[in-house]
Amino acid sequence: MLYTFSKANYDLAWLTQTLAQFDENDIALLWQDGVLQAVKNAECFANVRTYVLREDLHARGLTDMNTFPEVELHEVVTLTEYYFPQIAF
Repeated sequence: MLYTFSKANYDLAWLTQTLAQFDENDIALLWQDGVLQAVKNAECFANVRTYVLREDLHARGLTDMNTFPEVELHEVVTLTEYYFPQIAF
């Protein structure tokens, strides 16, 4: 399943609980303001296969981040083909 995170702020307890339910078939995509989670709550995503949308990182001045693999928009389309359904947070 593909979980997308698009907000800059999530309740930490909720985020931790949600990510704890992921299994090996689930991935997280941080995009829009959700890319800020790569800075704010990186430890929460450490045990989850997580990708970050490059265009959104750069739009927010976040460059040279090696926390999570960066993907471009056309690669997101490929992710949606393999991981479905999608759940947006």
